[in-house]
Amino acid sequence: MLCWLALLLASPKHRRQRGPRSPYRPKLAARRPRCIPDDKFNELFAGLSSHRDRALVAFWVSTRARASELLGARGGDVDAGQQLITVIRKGTLAMQQLPASPDAFVWLRLYQAQMHGLVPAGRDDPLWWTLRKPFRQLTYHAARRMFTRANDSLGTNWSLHDLRHSAAYQVARRGRHHRHRAVARTLFRSPRPVRECAPEPVIGLRQSLSAYRAQRANCEQAWSASFLRCRFFCCTAVRDLLAQLSARNAQF
Repeated sequence: MLCWLALLLASPKHRRQRGPRSPYRPKLAARRPRCIPDDKFNELFAGLSSHRDRALVAFWVSTRARASELLGARGGDVDAGQQLITVIRKGTLAMQQLPASPDAFVWLRLYQAQMHGLVPAGRDDPLWWTLRKPFRQLTYHAARRMFTRANDSLGTNWSLHDLRHSAAYQVARRGRHHRHRAVARTLFRSPRPVRECAPEPVIGLRQSLSAYRAQRANCEQAWSASFLRCRFFCCTAVRDLLAQLSARNAQF
């Protein structure tokens, strides 16, 4: 405390001037954030060759989970109705539900339909399997090799962890966080996924669902109108009948 007071009361002439930087302590350059641009991500996603790979990448980039955490998911950890997937955290080993994009569950359903009858599909069975016989649980090294093949087709060198950094960058850009710790605190508390992966098949499916919902809404409106008309006519007929009965009773 006395040292700080002495520094504050000292004359500016006697204050210690900052000298040159030590040769072995260079100034760190400001690096660009490790994230995949949106246009490159679309090209990377289009270069994936199977529904399993598309589902994995869609879950990685929308849930902001680590690659190993998502690969350890089981069949019972998927809640498609609530659009949640449960993972085991790496540090605390606690189970946590993470929101994912609807497109990720679409690709997951296509992958499950492709592997139906070939691999076990129980609640305690692994969610991700290899595509070749003998079927085994997909490991981190096999998933990394899959992502490397997709990178080779584009001439890039992104890693699986760059997908997590891309999600963190999207969160930071949305919430304007400036510190890595602040981004880490909000990385798994966002109520909605960061990015959606919707190529042409999913877009067509969305359009079909929208058309079906619009047709159903029109049918419900028409049914409601016809029900109200029938109710009005029934009430009118009952009212006329009661009027006739009351008139007949008045005669007697």
